[in-house]
Amino acid sequence: AATDPEAIGRRADWLIADALRRERYVEAAAIADALAPHGSILPEALLACCPLEGAWLGAAAVDLALQFEPTVPYEAAAAVAGMATELLFGPVTSSDANEALRVVVGHASDAWARVGTAVAEYSIACQRPLPVDYLRDRLSIATAAAEASEEWDGLSRTIDGIRQRRRRWTFDTGLAVHDYLFDPEGPLSLIDEAALGGAAERSALASRLPDDVHAAIDRALHTRGVEPMAWAKHNAYLRGVERAVESARRLSESHTSEATSLPSDAVLWAMTSLAETLRAEAGALTIEVEADSDGLAVARRRFVRSLAPVLAWNGEVSR
Repeated sequence: AATDPEAIGRRADWLIADALRRERYVEAAAIADALAPHGSILPEALLACCPLEGAWLGAAAVDLALQFEPTVPYEAAAAVAGMATELLFGPVTSSDANEALRVVVGHASDAWARVGTAVAEYSIACQRPLPVDYLRDRLSIATAAAEASEEWDGLSRTIDGIRQRRRRWTFDTGLAVHDYLFDPEGPLSLIDEAALGGAAERSALASRLPDDVHAAIDRALHTRGVEPMAWAKHNAYLRGVERAVESARRLSESHTSEATSLPSDAVLWAMTSLAETLRAEAGALTIEVEADSDGLAVARRRFVRSLAPVLAWNGEVSR
């Protein structure tokens, strides 16, 4: 029958589960509230998750927290995740949201309580959300720098391979080509120096490389008074040198820009402390949320994954 509590509960759970699968927390909270007390997930726990969808609680957070009486640990953890999201990523940081998070933390397990407390302390110290754009810029810069470093290492190995080919040349023109390329001011020596050097050498390299490698080699041979190279027989060698020079030019010119809108020292210090706590708890929380299959696991997974820019930030700043 339509009024059978068990039937209503099953329907409520199905509807809520469907909304959560789609990460529609507002929808899930509305269903749970309308069909309370028949659903198996506390409506307040679902409402606390709404910030994960960008629906900010604001002043309503305090009333919600005071009414919050979780029946299972995962409801408290999800509420911490939702309210921490509001403080870290919401448009404004309110004392109401901070107070609410501190109340909810009292219901949570140790790891989630430490995370919630760290977020609340960050919020109190900074009175602003996380500088997400700055963190993403820094992460992007660090990723690009790591990728470029690998390319420079590969380029150095390529140059070394070309250097080893000198022994194959048995005629004056070939030896002259090699000597030009590996002269202290020759293009391959300059590339190797930059590859093994630092940012200054790498950023200055592009302007020191020849625009046309083929023409530069021919001019060098003419200056040295040796016969021109029969490139038809050594085209593969020339193409290898040209690719090395073009790769080096691209790497040199793709300098890494600095992050904009550097946060204040107070925010940076508070963010450093927050990041330390999150990193200490991230491993255990990640294992937990990836293994859990309860109805609110999706909310906790979303929160943990949203912390990636903070977890990746190493505390370095550029002024």
